[in-house]
Order: sequence, then C-alpha cells, then structure tokens
Amino acid sequence: MSGATPTSHGFDKAFNGFLYEHGYVGGAVAAMKDGRLLFAKGFGEDRNGQQVTAHSKFHVSSLAKSFTGVAIMRLVQERRISLDDRVFGKGGLLEHIQPWRKETVDSRLRLITVDHLLRHSCGWDVNQAPLYDPLLNKLYLARGHDVPDIARHIGESHPIEPKTLISYVISQPLDFTPGTKSAYSNMAYLVLGRVVEATSKMKYEDFVEKYILEPCGMWNTRLELSSSDEDYAALFTDQQEGSGQSLFKDIDIRSVDSALGWFSTVYDLIRFTRCTFEMGQMLDDRHLKILLARKVSRSPRSSPELDSHTETWNAAGFFTNTRGIVWQDSDAHADDLILYHDLRPPTMLTKATLKRRDTHRRQRPRRTDAERVTAWHMDTEAAAELQLERAEERERLPESWVMLLHGKSINHIRHYSYNLMTYVDTSEASKPKENLFLYDLSDLHRHPSWDPELAWSWRQVGATPEGGVLPGKREAPQMTIRYQVDEQDVSAYVDALKDEGFDVQWFTSNPDTQKTSFLVMGKRVKRPVRASYDFVFQHGLDHRSLLKNKLWLERSGYNITQLHSYISSSQNDRENKKREWAKEEPSFAAIFRYEGFPIGTQMKYGTGHLPDPYHKLVQMYHEKEFYPVSQTVTWSKSQKSEEFAFVFIKRADLRKRSTKFQQLYDLTCNELAQVTAKKAKAQLSLTYLNSYNIAGDRCRFSAVFTNSTQSKGLLEMGRPQEKVSEMTILNMRMGLAPKFMAPYKESGKLKYAIYYEEF
Repeated sequence: MSGATPTSHGFDKAFNGFLYEHGYVGGAVAAMKDGRLLFAKGFGEDRNGQQVTAHSKFHVSSLAKSFTGVAIMRLVQERRISLDDRVFGKGGLLEHIQPWRKETVDSRLRLITVDHLLRHSCGWDVNQAPLYDPLLNKLYLARGHDVPDIARHIGESHPIEPKTLISYVISQPLDFTPGTKSAYSNMAYLVLGRVVEATSKMKYEDFVEKYILEPCGMWNTRLELSSSDEDYAALFTDQQEGSGQSLFKDIDIRSVDSALGWFSTVYDLIRFTRCTFEMGQMLDDRHLKILLARKVSRSPRSSPELDSHTETWNAAGFFTNTRGIVWQDSDAHADDLILYHDLRPPTMLTKATLKRRDTHRRQRPRRTDAERVTAWHMDTEAAAELQLERAEERERLPESWVMLLHGKSINHIRHYSYNLMTYVDTSEASKPKENLFLYDLSDLHRHPSWDPELAWSWRQVGATPEGGVLPGKREAPQMTIRYQVDEQDVSAYVDALKDEGFDVQWFTSNPDTQKTSFLVMGKRVKRPVRASYDFVFQHGLDHRSLLKNKLWLERSGYNITQLHSYISSSQNDRENKKREWAKEEPSFAAIFRYEGFPIGTQMKYGTGHLPDPYHKLVQMYHEKEFYPVSQTVTWSKSQKSEEFAFVFIKRADLRKRSTKFQQLYDLTCNELAQVTAKKAKAQLSLTYLNSYNIAGDRCRFSAVFTNSTQSKGLLEMGRPQEKVSEMTILNMRMGLAPKFMAPYKESGKLKYAIYYEEF
C-alpha cells in the first residue's frame, strides 16, 4: 500500500500514462472534496529506485512562497505590519539591512512596500540581466552563465546568508519601478522572510512552524531534511540544462528558505489547503480576500497593467483567476508540482440555472463541443449550454488536489492535472467510508492486517440483528497509534489528530538517546465533551516553564491531566550545538485539559523529587485522600537515583468511596507482570504505566494501581513493534482496546509493554 488508496482504475491508468508520456520517474497525488480526503497515493519510483508513496517527502520549491504569503498576512491581520509599509531605507521594516554599496543604490528602492513584494511587483525580474535570479547565482556560475560572482564581489563564501545577499542586491539597479508591472521574483520572497523575522522577533522557520505548520497539523513538513531521512536523496533536478543532477550541490536550502525552501508530503499540503481556504484557521475572511486580491496597495504609482482585468494574476504566494481558482506550481528550476483549489464549486449551479439547462435539453438535440463553440456568437443559447456543462464538470471534480513529481517536463501542469482529475469518481457512493487522513497518522491503519470493512464492523460489537446494541456492550473505539513522532513534529502531529476529531489518549517518549521521539495514541471523540477535544499539549518544558504554563492555563480553566518527564536529545540550538544541561536535566511534556477534573477536585503536582522526599509526600497525600494519576520517572546521573514528577488529585464528592492505590517503581519486566496479576486479584487495576532507563541503560517501569475502574484488563509484555499492531487489531476484535503502551529496550531491541482494557 502506498497511502490511502481507493482510487479508480481509470485514474490510476491515466496517471501512470501521464508519468510515462512526460518522462517522470514517479510522483504522489492526493485529492479532496467537501473537506474529505478522496485518496492519497504514490506512483512510480524516486531517484533511489524506491517506491514513491503518499508519505514520501518532496522538495516543494515555490510553495514556500505560499507559506510565506500566509505568514505575512497573519502579521497584517494581527496589525503588526501594513501592506503599505516601506521595506528599505530610513523608517523601513528592514532599515537595519544596509546596502553593500550606498553609492550605487537605486533611488526607487525606498518605494518598495510589503504589497509589492507579495505580488511580484517590487522591481526585480528573474529574466533580466545581469543578475537574473540572485538566489541561484552559484548554480548559474557552475553552469558557465555570464553573471556576476556575488560571493567573490562581497568577499563571502557560499552559502551566502539571506541578509548578506539582500544587502548586495539592494545596492544594484532595479529592473523596473516598483508597482508598475508584475515579474516573477524569488528575491522578493527572500526579503519577505526577513520581514517576518524583523516583525515577529522570531526566526522565519520558527514562525512558520508555530503559526502555520502546527495549527494546520502539517507534521511532515520541514525546512531541511537530515541526511538520515529516507527521502533525502530524492532531491529536485534541473533537466532544462540536461544535467539531471541535484541542485543541492549548488543551493543551500536555508539560504533560500522563504522563497524556495521546505519539504512536504501530499497529505500535509492537502491539510494546508483545507486549513487556509476551507477551515479559516489561518486568516479571517477579510484577510483571505486580501491574500488573493489582484492588488491592494494604495500607492499612486500603481500602473494600469496591475489594475487591468486580466483573467489571471499574482496573488500573495499564489496564482488566482476570475473563476475562483487558486494554485501554485513549481519554480522553473525545480521538479514539477501543482497545488490546486477551487474556491467556489458547490454553489455554481443554482436552481434557476438547472431549470434553464433542463429546458434547453428538452428543446434541442445534444451537440458536440465543437458545434457549440462554432455557434458561440450565432447561438447564445448553445453557448449558455456549453457554459453549464463546463460548470457541471467543474462541480464533479475534486475541490482540491496536490501533485508532486520527480522530474521536470511540462509548462502547463495545471491543465494536465485538471484533465487527470476528470478520471476521479467523486460520487457519494464512491467516497471512502473511513477518514483517509488516518493512514498518515496511524501505524495501525497502515498494518497489512488492517481491513477497513472489519474496522467498520468493530464499531458494531454487540450489535443486534435489528441494529441495536446488546445490554452491557459498547461500540468499539476508533483508535490511532503512532509509534515514533519526532519531538520537533509532535505538536503539529497532535493538532493533526485534533483536526480529525481525535483525542490524545496516551503519550510517552521512546527510549532512544540519540533522537527524541514520542509514541502517541489517539481515540475518536464520539460524544463531544469539551475536555476530550479542548486541550493543550506542550513539550520541551523545563521545571520553571512547566510551572509558569500550569499557572497561566489554570486561570483559563485548564488542568494538567498527564505529565511526562524525559531526557531530550532535541533541546539544542539550530546549529546542533548541544547544551550541557540537556544531557542531564529532564524535560517535561504535559496535557492540559479544559475542566479536566470535576469542579472542586484538588490537585497536587511536583517535579524533581528524589525517592525519600517523594515517599514522604505520597504518605502525606494518602492520608489526605489524594491518589496519583501520573508518576513519571527519569534517572538522575548526578544523584545516581530516580527523580520523580507526579500529579495527585482528590475527588470533590466525599460521598463516593475513597480511592485505594499503590504506586510502584523500579520494576523489572517480570516484576511488572507478576504484580499486575496480583493486584488484579485484589481489585486494583493498572491506571498508569511508563518505562524509564536507569544506570547502564537498564529498563525499569513505573506503575500505579487503583480501584477507580472496574474494567478488566490484560497486560502483554515483550512485543516487538511489528507484532504490536497485529496483536492490537486482534485484541480489538475481542473487545479489548489499548490504554497504555510503554516502549523499552531489552538486549538492545525495542519492545513494548501494552495494557489493554475492556471497552
């Protein structure tokens, strides 16, 4: 399986034919209609000869401009900048970037506004000598083009920092007066990236991650791939020069970040489309309209060309036209791609239009397109019918699609992609029964034994022939499991789960000292209780920031319901210079839920406690009828002992029976299995489980047993990852759903302790 794949045979055949005809080695494609993912699938191979899947990462070149355009409009919406703000010179947003040579500065430079940069009307043109595209200067030189050697002129080495390159370029003459024409410019968007940084006081990459990637759930989108990433070698090429070689030897991705940077997948780009144009998560209606406007600058120097009623124009980070189509394609030197969205497909055929169409069809025989086009000026009725049929076709198409390709071939990819989408069956009967985004979010769904039809039947466990549910039976929960989510991606991943209506039931860190990652289990929210969907997930916190965020969120009604401590290998700066404290001090991850505990519940929490002080606290809390809901442990090398972080609560309703509990730690695998069986006989169930490493990387478990639940459970130990999904699917068929998973290493191999509970 190469993704979420219920496509038609006709589309698969057409797409494979498209790849072959135009010389692409492979590609991935996804389509969406009415907010539902219709399919996501990979075809062919990448440059390593590996099968392309819907999960494959591609360099997305000019889609970086789309991210940057939305980022700028977020700042405009928040009134931190204005589209009419000047960029360079005294009082400009980038006043701190001074020209390399002031004596050669074009006097028109000070006219450039934010809006000019957004809509490629700032005065730079990649088709004009002598610089052409300054971002590709090293590439041009390597291929023998007659361009200035920018690095040599300014006495720098490659890669040139964006601010340094901007300093050089703004000391050169402009190609035209800002605001008088529109000409494609990567330089404009490199400058906009620095506007984001100057205005937000954040790095461009961090701003995009926080305000675009995380809210949209784009957990597989990043500015740079590591050399260990499986998609690292599948890089863009420039076949126009006949070399077929990677441009990465001539371009540093961080030096072109806001213009040509970023890697992504078809899943994430469909999320970006939905998030921006359908869900309104990025911009309100007013600022979305401004984003896509032809021109909004009130400058008196604006030209008739920019005000003209041409069908297509440069919007802010996108192209759009008078028919409500929004798209972005690739840079001229990068692999082909297309992101396409129809802003207004559902409402085109009004009742009056449909009635008029039916009247026309009853009165005249059906004619071919060619006949109707010929009759356009002579027969307005036939022309109207042709327009209606085209509208019908547009309404049948998906509203959004993304195509990412390995190779460079055609100039009119929007046209080709439109024709390919006519092969997609969007009828209600053909739409998938399940949410296909889950194939991106869940390893459970990607397991070979996963069967969507069986999954559907699980939700009917205990169903009667009449469609009811037998007494004492409940529908099986819809679950997701992702075994490894990198720490840098986990916030966006959690937001992606929330967007699909899933709650985070459980999370924990994996026992890898080289790269921090999380295991995350999700559960579908069936009956909307605010605490199950209104929650805040945070990670990478130290003791002080955890306390600060806890106090701040409590004022808004959020309670800390799960706390986890871990040793992070990711708490380092962008240059990968690790801080010494990160090797020793624990980091914290936590879930804060809105009214996570009933009103009146008392809560106690603590971090950094050694065993003796912790035991005394537990005894004191026990006497006051508190019981633990989290007991997370890390190993302190300096203290040569466990270090505890915890959450205890006390019920508000004293009429209920008191909660008995026993909290344990330093348990081996065998001890955990034995004590779980023993406590079950004493009517104490496992209500918290986690693993941690002690000296010598030996695994130990932390566990809490209480009488707060009457559900029966099952503990399985020693399962390798390839068996966990298989056993989970089997157990769910038998009425058992996973509640906790604790990954640990035994003899150097990753294994799992899983606790299942009846549903």
